[in-house]
Amino acid sequence: MDKWMSRALHHLRSTGIGIFAILLAAVPLARAESLSVDAAQIDGVIPAIHGITNGPIISNAPGSAPPCGNNHPADHTARFAELKVPQTRTHGGGEVDMDKLWLPFPEYAGHDPTDPNNYDWTRADAAVEQIIAAGSIPYLRFGHSKNHSASGSCIANLDTRTPPDDFAVFAQVAKHILKHFVSGWDNGFTYNIEFVEVWNEFYIDEFWSGDGTQAAQLYEAVYNACKPEFPDVMLGPSINKPTSQQNRIPWDFWDYVKDNEIPVDFISAHIYHKRPRVLEDRVYRQTDRSWEFLFDYVGLPADTPIVNAEWNRDSGCYNTGKGQTIPAGAFVAGSLITMAEMHPQNSDHNLIMSHLFSARS
Repeated sequence: MDKWMSRALHHLRSTGIGIFAILLAAVPLARAESLSVDAAQIDGVIPAIHGITNGPIISNAPGSAPPCGNNHPADHTARFAELKVPQTRTHGGGEVDMDKLWLPFPEYAGHDPTDPNNYDWTRADAAVEQIIAAGSIPYLRFGHSKNHSASGSCIANLDTRTPPDDFAVFAQVAKHILKHFVSGWDNGFTYNIEFVEVWNEFYIDEFWSGDGTQAAQLYEAVYNACKPEFPDVMLGPSINKPTSQQNRIPWDFWDYVKDNEIPVDFISAHIYHKRPRVLEDRVYRQTDRSWEFLFDYVGLPADTPIVNAEWNRDSGCYNTGKGQTIPAGAFVAGSLITMAEMHPQNSDHNLIMSHLFSARS
């Protein structure tokens, strides 16, 4: 029996036979195997870490269509409510993208972030209200959706990769977005916002054309602008671990954080993987390349929270080859089980939330 299936049986005993039937349907047992479950014995909890990136309503209506044709119109509100999706990350659908919300975009320098006339809340309000209506908590991402590829921009005259021309004004815009959704500024709301992610994938050329030091300085500006007014909101950067000496953006980002003792409330990790056990490698098992190794290098607390803000299957023959594809339900179940094992309620690790990026191939 596969290793992850053995874990499923070991760690989900408290849920009863129904879940096991679903899991076992994905991986047939050997002909002579039998299975017994003692549902009265509990050795762990199943934390609510099954967040989603984007949704619950995907629309191609003017003003609501996701960038770059990344849209398959559907209303998943009922399913979100049924699954009790704990968080919904605003990324990929243009929900709170600066180019839609901040009217002077791409200019920040010389513009007043306290002037309500500089904001258009139409798309952002609708999207966040849809998340609330589905029983989920919005996880806000400040920055942009993808608008650049190797073949160039997919929306004419829209540059979402260049660093803002004034980090201080950008940070104040971010603060006023929070004020709108948390404390009612500009005819806003009093929603419960727990997490704010700064930018998306500083380390990917299709999202960020600046360097790692600039990325750290932009994060620092947003943190310093927002934290005093919203001390209970956790702020974290969308940055990865250095994977090689040539990968300068992460090195320069983390060196700036280390040298300047920049606070980091949580890490927004994006982990696409072929096998669930890869998640453990990335968090703590890789002795010189794991997130926990990086925390030690930077001087962050060992229990710095990790939010796996994007995850899904990686590409490659293990997932897509003929006769070798893992059933989607089994892959998702195995990954959630592995992540649950690294939740602080079940371990001395600190992976506290995840968001399935459902548009992944």
